[in-house]
Amino acid sequence: LTINGLNLKYANNDNLFILDGNNITVSNNSVVGAYYNGILGYSSTANNNWTVTGNSASWNGAYGIMWSGSGSNWEVSHNKLFNNAWGGSWTSDTNFHTGCGFRAVPDGVWNATIMTNGTIEYNVAYNNGLGPTGVWNTEGAEDGCGLMFDTVGSGNIMRYNVAYNNEVGNLRVAQDYSGSSLYGNISYGATQTLKPEYGIGIQATFGLNGTKIFNNTSYGNVVGILVEGKGTSPVNSCLNVLVKNNIV
Repeated sequence: LTINGLNLKYANNDNLFILDGNNITVSNNSVVGAYYNGILGYSSTANNNWTVTGNSASWNGAYGIMWSGSGSNWEVSHNKLFNNAWGGSWTSDTNFHTGCGFRAVPDGVWNATIMTNGTIEYNVAYNNGLGPTGVWNTEGAEDGCGLMFDTVGSGNIMRYNVAYNNEVGNLRVAQDYSGSSLYGNISYGATQTLKPEYGIGIQATFGLNGTKIFNNTSYGNVVGILVEGKGTSPVNSCLNVLVKNNIV
């Protein structure tokens, strides 16, 4: 299945929603102003061999591009992701709990085997968390990062992306127990301090084992690179993390 060259706007839920499938290409589409997500790929079984490339996702209330569920061999590349994650309050609608330019997340919690062998590369993500009135959104628990791995499996790579002026942080990885690699990225201009831990260039947090952050450039942010475990439980610990040869 190939979905190419569509111009989708102002959906009441998601501009483009794809449920369960393998060998899918989503390319060169424009997705603007959805109430929730620009592009949502969801799987309760497995979404394998996806390519999401050359899309523009902007002004969507929650996520520009979101992948939720299980799958392997994903490429998310050459997308432009901006001014997403600005709508709604998570206290009244849990779909606005977080928002990003791109996020990979499991279907459910504490499932560390969901997205494997994903490559997130050559994307540009900026101004996520900034709404159309010029006001930064503070209604979610975590608003407006650029690109994010959240509870992923093995073999995931985030590389050669440019992320700037995103709200909670430009590049993030959380609950990474299988050693994702972040390298060759440029992150700058994360300067928001509306909440604690905003304004971070590259952040690895909430449970890590084997995460590798190297050969990145992170400048002009409140915090250049932040690596942290939270709490004393093993699920929130910080183990075997490599931070090397970055320019900060």
